[in-house]
Amino acid sequence: MKNEIAICNCGEPLIFTMAFTGSEYYCLMCGATYGCFSIKTTESTKELKYTQNMYKKIFKLIYKDFIPYGCYHSNCEKCKKNKDTHIEHATNKELFKSDMALKILNKIAREVNDNER
Repeated sequence: MKNEIAICNCGEPLIFTMAFTGSEYYCLMCGATYGCFSIKTTESTKELKYTQNMYKKIFKLIYKDFIPYGCYHSNCEKCKKNKDTHIEHATNKELFKSDMALKILNKIAREVNDNER
């Protein structure tokens, strides 16, 4: 699998995120999520690898404000005590940022899909 890359049904390279419950992989272009055992792979090319790396950078920039369900933040005292997940005690500002991050991810996917029609 060293020379293979995970791809979406839409043909775009997937990024490994663990951001969505039950799905380790995400397609930035169409918004699809996949578990480890449901991905397709294809031979890795320089173009696919470059595209995947760009998608990772874009996702990382947006994801920094996103709070996944079931997530614990390492820099949060309440999370360190394992009393509840971060979303359960997030501030209004954090919730706003998380909601906006998810909206931006959905907007990217929606606009890509709309442009393909």
